Parts: sequence; structure tokens; C-alpha cells
Amino acid sequence: GLSARCAMKEKSKNAARSRREKENVEFLELAKLLPLPSAITSQLDKASIIRLTTSYLKMRQIFPEGMWAATMFLFTSGLGTAWGTDRNHQSNGRAANIKELGSHLLQTLDGFIFVVAPDGKITYISETASVHLGLSQVELTGNSIYEYIHAYDQEEMASILALQQPHHPLACSAPHNLSTNSATPNPTNSLGTPWTGTFQVGSLATDSVYNEASCEAPRNFFLRMRCVLAKRNAGLTSSGYKVIHCSGYLKARVFPHESLNTPGYCCVQNLGLVAVGHSLSPSAATEVKLQQNMFMFRASLDMKLIYLDAKVSQLTGYEPQDLIENTLYQYIHALDVVQVRQTHQTLLQKGQATTMYYRFLTKAGGWRWVQSHATIVHNTRSSRPHCIVSVNYVLR
Repeated sequence: GLSARCAMKEKSKNAARSRREKENVEFLELAKLLPLPSAITSQLDKASIIRLTTSYLKMRQIFPEGMWAATMFLFTSGLGTAWGTDRNHQSNGRAANIKELGSHLLQTLDGFIFVVAPDGKITYISETASVHLGLSQVELTGNSIYEYIHAYDQEEMASILALQQPHHPLACSAPHNLSTNSATPNPTNSLGTPWTGTFQVGSLATDSVYNEASCEAPRNFFLRMRCVLAKRNAGLTSSGYKVIHCSGYLKARVFPHESLNTPGYCCVQNLGLVAVGHSLSPSAATEVKLQQNMFMFRASLDMKLIYLDAKVSQLTGYEPQDLIENTLYQYIHALDVVQVRQTHQTLLQKGQATTMYYRFLTKAGGWRWVQSHATIVHNTRSSRPHCIVSVNYVLR
């Protein structure tokens, strides 16, 4: 009776202990397969191992072997040959050269590369994110990007991850001459990646390995991301968030849709966002040393010029007093006004922004290409936005 129950209880405990031990061994083996240093993998808990493994498998889905252009792009993040590269298709010497080039490119970019799935999960982020945000690669990978961005930027992020936007059409290239059309949402596929729907897509670039085509839709935006760096290293932050300039593309895979009667229609699978994130000016704009091709201005919040430094006369022909009390928009080429206005709105919302290059009217009547790095300066007493300070780079 009692001894039998005790024996059964002990046997059950031993079986449970044996299962846990076997499970731990399997998790350790799985962790060793991750393309991370052993010093990191040996410290991971089970949940982190599963999270990172899932992210790795999704990366292999987005960038399968043979997609040379995508793999080359990922090499620039220093991912190495373990993440989605077909070692059989390249010599060791060539692979080493590409990896070395990628490492140098990333240092030159002074940024970090990240891949985000359509549902917002961070599939990959390079180690250099820690330099800009203070958050580790292991902590970020596999978690939702929405946990690390400002609440007011989350709706914008969702629209960026959506495949179809009126101002961002699909950018494809191929043997078929078709035009883009609207989508009808379809259910999620077995891999958990949303199918955006059926499209009439023009010129598709075919992947010879999978007999599929791929499309890329450009993305350029600013995000306020959580930053936990010490104040002296963080640069400009507000309430623990730092403005990051992100540029890249939304990647899609295209499959023929043979069941439709109308020829030329395809199913488009949204694979996610691939982008490079850059910190904006590492120090306050007022502390930047002006080079020969740079000038600075201070403006009211509506871009009415208040102050310009003397270098503006060498670069544009205007004396500072010629420009003061006028708005910046009076000197911008008509075709560039919309994009400058969009950046101006971003600046007012987020506190920092960088324009695309725009044409600035010179006194002689010509145009100079200018890029502005602008920052909102707050009143020290009231903490309200006071004015805009912009450092401007002129192409000569």
C-alpha cells in the first residue's frame, strides 16, 4: 500500500527529472547551432533560445539560398555566412572578402541593420544597435519592434510594414509588362507570413532557385526608439527616446496566380522590412563644427528665418540680412517643397529630422543642392519648443 505509492511517486519524480535533463541537453544543442558566440549562447534561457531560433528560421525564409542581391545586402550588416548564405555557391576566399567588405561598410554607415516581419517582430538586428540604443542584439531579436518605439510612432510603423501604400508602389523588374492593381487580403499562410493578396504586377525579377519573383518597395522614415545609453553617450534624447533615421525596403515574394481567369495576376507575400538605422547628429546642432560646405540657420517653428551664419553668403550669394524674416520655403524648388514640408512635419512631431537633398535658390538665379539636419530647441524654463536650429550641407 503505502510503500507502493511512495515507490510510484519516486518513479514519477525520476521520470520527470530525466525528461528535464534530456530537454536541457536538447536546448543546449539547439543554442550551439545559433550563429552567436558561445559566450552568449551558453547564458541563454530556454525562452530566449526558442525566440532566437524562430528568428533565425524566419531569416532563412526571407533570404533563401541563391538570392544573391539580398544576401549581399545582409553581408553589409556583418551577418556572416551562417545567416542564409549558400556556401557551395562561392569560394571561401570570395566569401571572406565579401564579409570583410560588409564589416567596413557597416562601420562607414555608422548605423545598424534590422529586419522586421510584417507582424512587427524583429527578425534580425545587427550588434551595432547597442552602440546607438544601448539595447543588445539578443534582447531585441525576436521581440516586437512596437515594444521599443514611441507610442505615437506605432501607427506609422504599422503602415510602413503594410505592403501597399499609394505613395509607395511596388518596385519590381521583369519579363512581364503589367501594371499594379489593388489587393484583396487573403488568410495567413502556413508559415505565419501574411499574404497581401492578388496583384497585377509589372516586371518581376525571377529567383532562379525557387522560380519565384521578388519585389521591393522603398521605405524612408524616422522612428523614436527607446535608448538606454548613458546621457553622455546617447546624443539627443527626449523622455528616453532617440530619433533614428531609417531607410530601406519592404520585401515581397511574388507567385503566379493561375486560378484567376485574368492573365498577369499574382499572389504577393509580404516578407517584411529590411532597413538601415542611423542616429542623427550625435551632439546638439549648436555644437557642430561648420565645414566649408556648411552653414547654419535658426528659424521659428514655421520656418521663418531668424538667424544665419556668415558662410551662407559664400555658398548661396545671399547676405544673412537678405534672408532674415523670409521663410525657407521661398527659396526651395517647387518640385522639392512637398518632401521638405513632410520632413518639417516630422521635425515638429519628433524633435529631429534630416531632409532629402533639395534645390535651394541662389542669389545669382541658379540652384544648389542642400541637405538640412534640423533640431527643435526647447525653452529651458517652460520646456516648450522654442525654435529650429538647422545645419545645412551644400553640394559644391
